[in-house]
Amino acid sequence: YVLAVAEELHFGRAAARLNARAAFARRTQYPRFRDAAPRALLVQGGYFLQNEIEAALRALDIPFRGLPLPDLSRGSTAFVEGLLGAVAEFRPDFLLTVNHLGLDREGRLLALLADIGLPLASWFVDSPRLILHDFPRQTSPLLTVFSWDRDTLADLSAMGLHDPAYLPLATDPERFRPPRPGDIPPDPAWVCEVSFVGNSMVH
Repeated sequence: YVLAVAEELHFGRAAARLNARAAFARRTQYPRFRDAAPRALLVQGGYFLQNEIEAALRALDIPFRGLPLPDLSRGSTAFVEGLLGAVAEFRPDFLLTVNHLGLDREGRLLALLADIGLPLASWFVDSPRLILHDFPRQTSPLLTVFSWDRDTLADLSAMGLHDPAYLPLATDPERFRPPRPGDIPPDPAWVCEVSFVGNSMVH
């Protein structure tokens, strides 16, 4: 009798888990890229460029949702829970990250994305060679890598990344432009013929 009860409890728990997994799969494994505008889930990790990406998505009328990356950590439970919740609720067509932010060295996140069938677009705006040594042999048919530097594409292919693409950096013409009537006059202390503005490694 004790064995029968134990078996019933065990199989009951197993059935409940399988049912929960099937219900989750129904919510996360939906057809992708069916609408004219793709839905983007954007990993937010504090890069200044992410503000520009969001502005570009808005200008292109591409629906997106931000996915905060707490403390720039990789593979945290909170991040994975946020990702799964956003996939189930927002139903994005792909996940977009900059410089592989959010990915872990072990490849668990990439495997999870493969399990739920969510494509990942990773745009390298710094040297991919310096970043990808932390992610050895992490490839997936659902991973598309973009690089700001055309000279890195051959190396990315040699690493086993399928069809890396060139996506150069650019300037936001609404932010960097000559003054217009009605603009606040520039501070004379900052006036010069040529300037460089950057925020990498400020701290």
